[in-house]
Amino acid sequence: MKRGAFALVFVLTACAGAGGLGPKPAEEQPAPQPTSINLDRADPAETLSVAEQLLEEPVLVDAMALASLRCIRVTVKEPSPLPRRVAAEALFEALRAHGLRIVRAGGMWLVSVDNAHPPVPCEAEGRQTAAAEAADAGADAATEVEAGAEAASLAFDPEALTQEVLRSIREISPAEHAITQRGLELFLDNEPVLLRSARIVPEVASGKPVGVRLFGVRADGLLGRLGFENGDRVERVMGKSLATPEQALEAFGAMRQAKVITIDISRRGTPKKLIVRVE
Repeated sequence: MKRGAFALVFVLTACAGAGGLGPKPAEEQPAPQPTSINLDRADPAETLSVAEQLLEEPVLVDAMALASLRCIRVTVKEPSPLPRRVAAEALFEALRAHGLRIVRAGGMWLVSVDNAHPPVPCEAEGRQTAAAEAADAGADAATEVEAGAEAASLAFDPEALTQEVLRSIREISPAEHAITQRGLELFLDNEPVLLRSARIVPEVASGKPVGVRLFGVRADGLLGRLGFENGDRVERVMGKSLATPEQALEAFGAMRQAKVITIDISRRGTPKKLIVRVE
């Protein structure tokens, strides 16, 4: 099976020798079928999507946990058929082992960072490759490795990291800001650390996910300096909905390559658009 793929095998539970089940009364609903799981280094967004299908309940991921999903791969192999809820719990346990907190509340499942055992910070993209090729690539590769090492050292000093990213931001207008490419990369690679003082909570309206609500936003903090206010609801990033983990990961992936980042928010019931230009 190729990496990241998953397979679900559904097992019928008819008793042998029953001579057929015969017609069922119209009002009778078929019992949920047991399932076995074979995930080999699966993408966590796919893993959560499978859990959501098994449970038939929404699974919402807050922004800090979402940033950590990029660093995780999940392997769960349960060849024997399991009840669907038990199978979903096996998937959740695999994610909890990576520092995520998953709880059920109000008919849905909420995924956040486990502050007692937080996920290991992501390595900056390409850092390992740069290190491996430094001997053959000369001074340019060595410089890249040094930059990676500097970013890694910043990750262990949250205050220095925060100040580095703050210095990379400038205001163009209340709704438009600029950030350096390096500042953006540091921000995206270290969101769980940088946004630890904020609360980013998935929000549901009429039973459907509609975005994430921001709490604990300070005017002099990173979110405040990027134009956000306490209580804002983020609904779309780069034109992409945040309703599912897959869509949210697509949005955050698009940010990394963008020169102009657009964020659609609702502020006290009024739609607004924030713009961040990457310099």
